Amino acid sequence: MQVYERIKEVRKSMDKTQKEFAEMLGVGQSTLAMMEVGKRQVSDRHIKTICAVCNVSEKWLLNGTGEMMQQTDETLLAQLADEYHLSADQQVFVKSFLSLTPEQRTVIVDAVCDAAAAIQRAREQRKADSIDAKVEAYRQELEAAEKGQSLSTTGSAAIDGNEKDA
Repeated sequence: MQVYERIKEVRKSMDKTQKEFAEMLGVGQSTLAMMEVGKRQVSDRHIKTICAVCNVSEKWLLNGTGEMMQQTDETLLAQLADEYHLSADQQVFVKSFLSLTPEQRTVIVDAVCDAAAAIQRAREQRKADSIDAKVEAYRQELEAAEKGQSLSTTGSAAIDGNEKDA
């Protein structure tokens, strides 16, 4: 595939007419039409303009190597947002996090991990407290039942003893 064919491919990938694409590039429609069929030489200025305006990789446009579109922070974020269904706020959060220095990101991750660990410890403590409370309630229930049992046994023995005396 030649440069002129790749120019047409860029235009079509952007879903633009020749007129729309020519306006984007600041050239006439007839100039673009001749470039797309190889009847007009594509200048360095045209290459630079297409790459800048359309976010196209110059290596791809000139010789077909690599990806057509350049990966920028914005295009990567847009891909992530699309793939993971990120809201506008979530996109801002990701972009802000990525704009931090590696050291700042480490501090934030460490703080989040510390907070998560504290939450986990609190949950485990509440669970243990709940279990302890249930065990204590059960112990008190058993103790009350034993006292009731021993009272009825004592009472029954006393009744049995009185009956024998009578």
